[in-house]
Amino acid sequence: MKVQPAASRVWAANDTPIRINGEVHLPFYIKDHCIWTTALVSEDIEEDMLGSDWLQEHECVWDFRSGHISIDGRSAVTTTQRGNIKCRRVFVQECQKIPSRTQMNVTARRTLLSTRDVHRNVMVESHELKPGVYVGRTTFPTEHRDLKVCMTNTTNKTQLIVFGNVFGSCCFGDRRVGRNSGFGR
Repeated sequence: MKVQPAASRVWAANDTPIRINGEVHLPFYIKDHCIWTTALVSEDIEEDMLGSDWLQEHECVWDFRSGHISIDGRSAVTTTQRGNIKCRRVFVQECQKIPSRTQMNVTARRTLLSTRDVHRNVMVESHELKPGVYVGRTTFPTEHRDLKVCMTNTTNKTQLIVFGNVFGSCCFGDRRVGRNSGFGR
């Protein structure tokens, strides 16, 4: 599938712009029924979201009591996520070199779980990213781009921190923040 340019503009609830990389035309399956859907592509959003325009167009009905959802009159399978934990992945925003035996801030970005994702007091925990290279515990503001993550290179060689690499997850909710407490995709 080829990503086409998109003219759409989207903002999070705190008025932070969400970068739209383009749009694609995707098949959305409900059992044997295929609904071709135009979807926006963004590196900032963690999970799939359906807009109210799409829900209206496909006559979606959600019975909150039973958890039943129907789309175009067809019953859709739902999944439930128990608990109140929410995690966002943290990525390297731009390539940077960390000189040997140096501590410095590396520019990062984090994904959003929704456009209303404006929680405060989230952080990434300290951990070893690769042998001799450590991510320091860092608290993040509500923004999701241009974040500064403290890193330390304890090796004798300059280390390249590559664009798009994952630093870890920042979580909030019922569990403590940690690298391994995020949901995988």
